[in-house]
Amino acid sequence: NFVTMFTNDRFFWFSLGITFRYMVMVLPPSLVLGLALALLLNQKSAGMNLFRTIFYVPAVVSGVAVSILWLSLLDPNLGAINTVLRSLGVANPPNWLNSATWAVPSVALMSLWGVGGSTILYLAGLQNIPPQLYEAAEIDGASRWQQFWRITLPLLSPTIFFMVITGLISGFQV
Repeated sequence: NFVTMFTNDRFFWFSLGITFRYMVMVLPPSLVLGLALALLLNQKSAGMNLFRTIFYVPAVVSGVAVSILWLSLLDPNLGAINTVLRSLGVANPPNWLNSATWAVPSVALMSLWGVGGSTILYLAGLQNIPPQLYEAAEIDGASRWQQFWRITLPLLSPTIFFMVITGLISGFQV
């Protein structure tokens, strides 16, 4: 089977190319968006627990319900996305899920719906960073940007590594 797959099956390499294209469309934005949301949700503000819950809810909603939601949003005739595009002056908006050009980007967009799961993992990593490190950096005159690059990112590297590996695995599963 493996010999046939690697030598005689022309669809194997084509499907592998689509898989890599999908992973490039999903993994980097998912990592960056999850980290950005986690940094926002890590702030000490009133009502932050409510916002954390709101961002996490899409990660636990049933896949069937999410699929129906996205099918209605991406409907070529009555979907909300194409309705907005038409109101902005786009004469022929994409036929999202029925087009060879737009099908993979549509599925990639739908995959970003569950970014709340990675946000929660990043948030857990952020809350494990000792606040004394930030206090010492602030006393030494480090800006927020320097604190991010020299404290936050290095101490989040195990979490980022975990997110990359699990993202690659889930990308291959799709």
